[in-house]
Order: sequence, then C-alpha cells, then structure tokens
Amino acid sequence: MKQIPKKNYIILFFIILFTLTLTIALSNGYKSKKLSESALYMYSNKITYKEFDVYVTEHPDSIIYISNKYDNSNEEIELKLIDRLEKLNLKNYFVYINASNKLLNKINKEYKLKIDINKLPVILVILDNQVANYSYVGDNSNIDDIIDFGDFEWLI
Repeated sequence: MKQIPKKNYIILFFIILFTLTLTIALSNGYKSKKLSESALYMYSNKITYKEFDVYVTEHPDSIIYISNKYDNSNEEIELKLIDRLEKLNLKNYFVYINASNKLLNKINKEYKLKIDINKLPVILVILDNQVANYSYVGDNSNIDDIIDFGDFEWLI
C-alpha cells in the first residue's frame, strides 16, 4: 500500500480550517444584515396592490406611503412622520403599500403620474379621490414640505 505524504494531511487540514472559517464569517455577516422591516411599516396600516382601488374609494382623503418594507435607509424621516401622525391623530388616514412595478404602473396610469420605482419611497396625498400631491422621500426631506397637514385639518 502506498503511503500518503504528511504534507497532504497538512494541506487538507488548512483547507478544512479555511472552509469552516469562511462559513462562520459568512453566516455572521448574513445574520447582521438580516432583513428587518422599517419602523413606518411596523407602525402603519398596510394594504396590498389588490386592495388599492377599494381603499382609495372608501378613503377619499388619505396619505399613502409607497416603499419597500425592508428599506431602512430613510429611518430618520420615517420616525418624524410617525411622530407627526401621532400628534395630529392621522394614523387612520395613513397607509403603507409595499412597492411593486405593477402598483406603480397602475397608479401612474390611473392618476397620470410619473412615479419612478428607482426613486422610492414616495408619499401620495389623496384628497377627494384625486392625488393632490406626491413627493419622493429622503432623510433630508422636511415633513411639512412633503405633506401639507393643513389639508387634513378638518379631519383632526
């Protein structure tokens, strides 16, 4: 029987050690970047693409936030928005929709808008079943520039 050189065992040991180390490192990286839902998504009422038409019909005055529920890049502005909605007691007029191409195509067609899916999140302010305003949202945005809360004064 042929002898296997000790050098091959050493190489095998380092390959196994490297594989285990790489597996643990990738696992820890995945756990730390695990998808978490945004604070605004957790806070708000949610509707789906299929419920959009019915919701707008039943709620002619509403604020609709369209974003990816796992997008936490605008956390600061979302927390300010949550605070403002709470202070003005407008939570029942606010709804979150998880973004999709289908949804945006439908909204763009029905309301003759040009919302770009690459610029999300976006807030639609609907008054009397018409889009009164829509604005893209970013952490450098000012809540009062995005939503004229005076439009909802009569609801408060």
